[in-house]
Amino acid sequence: MSAALRALLNGFFGDDMIVAADVNLDGTVDNDRHDYGANGYYSLRFNDVQATAITIRFARDPGDPFPFTHYPTREIELYYDEPTADQLHPVTEIKTFSAVGSESTHGEIANAFDGDINTSSCVTASGTTGPQTIFIDLGGSHAINRFRVAKAGDSDGGGGTDRFDLELFYTTDSGDRLP
Repeated sequence: MSAALRALLNGFFGDDMIVAADVNLDGTVDNDRHDYGANGYYSLRFNDVQATAITIRFARDPGDPFPFTHYPTREIELYYDEPTADQLHPVTEIKTFSAVGSESTHGEIANAFDGDINTSSCVTASGTTGPQTIFIDLGGSHAINRFRVAKAGDSDGGGGTDRFDLELFYTTDSGDRLP
């Protein structure tokens, strides 16, 4: 089963705020223009879910003049936060799919979850255009309620921060599932 992450909120109790036009309760983010170098990590909180994976659909915001669809990241982390402790869940694999369902074999993709903030990955192959879906496998079922990302701002050399529209989903199935 796949479903949208609901009650999406910007930040983590006032910190880790995403630079975007809107963070919406329906699991979408409009005009994400975040840059880790200038803004640090961003976090998106949502209702508690029991999930085996998180999927993120992303596409260039219509106002961005460049056609490339990369989501450049230094780290992607998934958490279950509760009043007494934060629990970081290990990401075991990330796969990227184009809008037509073909899987990317981009070699740097493991850099997005290797725990090293000095490595990065565009999560998609060079020259990618059109909407993409990132499948973030948790290696089993886990309770999660926060998504934290160190996103690099300019992946295409255009001199400005890339702008994206995001849709976030979770799945409780095993295997690769696209929402």
